Amino acid sequence: MPEFERKKRKSLSDQQLFDEYYGIDKKKPVKNSSKSKKNVKLQGNPRGKSKSPKRENPPVSPERQRIKERYPEENAVRTERTYPGKKKKASAGKKAGAPKKRGKSAAKGKNKGSYQGKGRKKQRHGSYVLYYFLGGIVAVAVVTILSVTVLFNIKRFEVTGETQYADEEIIEAAGIEIGENLLRIDIGEAEKKITSKLVYIDNAQIKRGFPDKLVINAEPAVPMACFYISGKYYLVSEAGRVLEISNKRFEVPIVKGYVFNPEKEGNPETETREGGALEEDGEKRIAAAVNIIGYMRSSGLDKDFVIDLTDILSIKVTYDNRIEMELGTTAAMDEKIFNAARLILDHNEIAENEKCVLILTNPYRVPKQAIRDQGAQTEGYIVTTESEPEETQPEENTESTAASE
Repeated sequence: MPEFERKKRKSLSDQQLFDEYYGIDKKKPVKNSSKSKKNVKLQGNPRGKSKSPKRENPPVSPERQRIKERYPEENAVRTERTYPGKKKKASAGKKAGAPKKRGKSAAKGKNKGSYQGKGRKKQRHGSYVLYYFLGGIVAVAVVTILSVTVLFNIKRFEVTGETQYADEEIIEAAGIEIGENLLRIDIGEAEKKITSKLVYIDNAQIKRGFPDKLVINAEPAVPMACFYISGKYYLVSEAGRVLEISNKRFEVPIVKGYVFNPEKEGNPETETREGGALEEDGEKRIAAAVNIIGYMRSSGLDKDFVIDLTDILSIKVTYDNRIEMELGTTAAMDEKIFNAARLILDHNEIAENEKCVLILTNPYRVPKQAIRDQGAQTEGYIVTTESEPEETQPEENTESTAASE
């Protein structure tokens, strides 16, 4: 701004600056919007002289009037916040009733109030979470009490599995009645009761069928062998449980050579009974008998046979009451029985009614020889795996070469 312009503005009064800012011409009269509708001429009032007449509001353009009428809320007068200890400087040239910009202090106050509101919301939200948590605990407690008293009571049973027992016998052995709660019954104890009372059930599984059903799955016992011990026959299942004790033989393979523990059998409380387990001895005869029976069945030898485990280092098996197999130790038992089955099932090697002895100490070679030095046995032959002496082999080779020449 030029120097003369600055000096000019310093000499002007506030009224003159106001008139110049709003473009009011002193020569033209200003129409007053008051009820009197008198024309008042604005006169200049130099500083230090008499008071100037009361200032009137400048005229409002038609466009601004339409905007005010259309948006009355935006044109409403805004009240300013005042803070103690701070004075606001009046700025010259601004309209007295015009809206003023908010300072930093006002903005800070606004932000401060908004932060306080957020804190209150967080406190209220935390209290609601506590109420929800307590309500959840009460709901869980109510549901638990109802489930063990009124809900999930047994109304029907379902028994699966083919056994020789009726469904009513299995349910009665479990010791569970209609009306009991599914969540309060002891499933493990009920399963033990079924297997202990019903010996021909090796395994029992009980499952809860919500809301009111109990499912019992019974697995039948499969007889595996008959152990001949102290003049009695003990029928044993594949699970190792004693199914029956009798003086008569059962139609299953017989195992000899097993002996009870005298300390256990001498006490009536610990002696072997029906439903109990046949314990393994120190020589592991039960495991050897299970393996031999499995190999015999898988090889196709499905006729009756007897296993003699008196000497665990010299195991013998009598098949079909006419063929005796000397297996020796438990080493390579599967190969020994497989080679024996290949000879027994081949009628060109061993006839159907022929008696013989198979010596299977070496499962990799099975030549046939006639029976020698067998005074007790008068017919049949021995199939042995023992190789011939090495001294005779060169003689046979020389004779064969000479014959060929």
